[in-house]
Amino acid sequence: LSWSTDNLDTENPVDTLWFWPFFGIRSGRDVSGWTVLWPFFEHAERKDHFYKLNLFWPLFHYYENRIEDHLVHWWLWPLIGHAISDDQNTWSFLWPLIWWREYEDPEERSDQQWILPLFWHVHRESKRDASTEDFVKLWPLWHRTSRQDRDGKALTGDWSLLSPFPWRDGN
Repeated sequence: LSWSTDNLDTENPVDTLWFWPFFGIRSGRDVSGWTVLWPFFEHAERKDHFYKLNLFWPLFHYYENRIEDHLVHWWLWPLIGHAISDDQNTWSFLWPLIWWREYEDPEERSDQQWILPLFWHVHRESKRDASTEDFVKLWPLWHRTSRQDRDGKALTGDWSLLSPFPWRDGN
């Protein structure tokens, strides 16, 4: 059993009571939350910042962060999951077997489709020189990699009729 009051030096103190792992509650002007049989049932939120809900964790999870990357992430595990933010959009089905992902970072943009272990497709576009790279694999039968410049002219590439290893390099 524990209890505390945090952030006493601010205008937003937070009171917490724990009878861990059975029950917990947290409250404040901008913060609230509770947990029962942590981590299976949990709710937490901070006004205008984030919201989190776990029910029968890990089966259902919802998380939203309005400050960093504007992330919204949820899943009904292992059937379906979705994450969307300023720099990514990801879906998964029958996790970890099927995923679709679009991702952008300062150096490149990437689109990926995976049906593991049989099919992979990864497309990358460089922001530095506008070149592209495509990798496609039908495991264990075939794979192809191609790289093109900004005008679509082939730079390099390779392919293999047999591609027995379930990873990218070394096939």
